Amino acid sequence: MNDGERLVLIDAGTGTLFGSAAGKLIRHLEASGYRADQIDAVILTHIHADHSGGLTVDGEPQFPNANIHVADREYRFWIDREGLASLTAEVKKDLQRAHDALAPYIAADKVKRFADNADPLPNFGSILRPGHTPGHSSIVLKTGDGQRLVFWGDVIHGDYVQFDEPDVFVTFDVDGKAAAATRATALAEAADGRYLVAGAHLPFPGIGHVARDSTLYRFVPWNYVE
Repeated sequence: MNDGERLVLIDAGTGTLFGSAAGKLIRHLEASGYRADQIDAVILTHIHADHSGGLTVDGEPQFPNANIHVADREYRFWIDREGLASLTAEVKKDLQRAHDALAPYIAADKVKRFADNADPLPNFGSILRPGHTPGHSSIVLKTGDGQRLVFWGDVIHGDYVQFDEPDVFVTFDVDGKAAAATRATALAEAADGRYLVAGAHLPFPGIGHVARDSTLYRFVPWNYVE
């Protein structure tokens, strides 16, 4: 997002963590006319590997001129390890990936934490949406005409199920029941508010509206013009 003052990236993709089928963010940025070193800020919805893994590859920061903005409670869970109920093999892997992604930015004092529901940057707000992770937050692009685009993060993982059954949660939710409650709230607010949402796991083009229908909700993709 270019707000006229800075170039802001919402989440950073997987980097090399998920194999060659993923990790194409920087290539796609360049195809769009931007370089990674032009990014002024990266705002993370949360610190799972598919959203933060692209920050750092082989120990090298991929966005050397950017500050990284992340919710304080998210940082405290993944980096300070506050509130960990158990250390399964999967959680240990996630913790290590979180450390590796943020380490060079922490060392350079480039990680900036924001409070619950606070503005990470001018023109950008946040909505705490806990459950998937403790500090999982949707990021709101504010516009002068009163419209909003809300970057959902991982409110939805399986659009073919969760729009109609929001109580279905996934095994990698840190707190599945809280994630389900968050999803129900987010869906209702998006339908009532009629604002645009962008989701990391929504079908192409990933941006659209939430509408109520006979089975509960449906996703209405934003018209895409090539």
